Amino acid sequence: MRIARFGDTYAAAYTFGAALMDDNWQSDRPPVAQAVSGASGAFDYYGSNNYPIMPVTANKKFAITGTSSADLEDSLITLRAATIATDRSKLWWLDRDDSTKYWSWAKCTRLRAVDTYKEKGRWVKLVDIDFYMPEGIWYGETQNTENDSISIGGAYTGDATIAVTNSGNISALVYITLQPANVGMIQAAARVKTGATAVSQWNFTGGVSDGTYLVVDARTYICTNASADAYSGLAVGDATLIDATDVDQVAWLWIPTGSYDLYIKVEGDTGGSTESVTYTIYWWHTYVF
Repeated sequence: MRIARFGDTYAAAYTFGAALMDDNWQSDRPPVAQAVSGASGAFDYYGSNNYPIMPVTANKKFAITGTSSADLEDSLITLRAATIATDRSKLWWLDRDDSTKYWSWAKCTRLRAVDTYKEKGRWVKLVDIDFYMPEGIWYGETQNTENDSISIGGAYTGDATIAVTNSGNISALVYITLQPANVGMIQAAARVKTGATAVSQWNFTGGVSDGTYLVVDARTYICTNASADAYSGLAVGDATLIDATDVDQVAWLWIPTGSYDLYIKVEGDTGGSTESVTYTIYWWHTYVF
């Protein structure tokens, strides 16, 4: 795999040159330990388990070329604007099949123009770039999306079960929006499960007005109701509306590697043939390399 581009989309991202290319990665998992007073050695808080995923640093070396020294300087200005002079963006990784793509949030932390020389009528400048990826994880190129509506019905409640798959090698965090139509939503719940066994879940209690959105984003820990913070209504691991067993969890909602069911249940303040809640679910296949 190689560091290929940097930008919000693969098609529009800055493309790194292939001449004199060299990619280097560094990913550390430093021990979390404390010296034991009066004894040799240290106490390892994680025991036999692996340490948490840590940020990744990447180094990219390649050559930019130009037909003249002025052309070469223009290319360097373009490179600078697309990397060290821009905000956080997506660092794109191209697999060896030259087709499969992954991305990670990154910032360019260093740009160094190493050397300039002329070869076979072209001007060449060697560049050396560092990137910092704070999450230390990678995402598949395409975002997964599921959306439909749930009828409230005469019992004031409605539900839906959606088949979801995470093809990555670590759990994928889930973003959900719920929008009631012709009804006020007073409670909602989401649960990732396999059979009758819950993996992760949340329960939200609070009035969500007709036409507004409830947003619960496990990726960024954002919970809003009609664009206003609504953390007080969110109970992570709670199964009140689902009427099932609570889950002891820290992250809000995730899909482990493999195929699961995502169950959503909503409760309205009225029920009938026109009352419904539209849901949209987003997640990415998620990887550690």
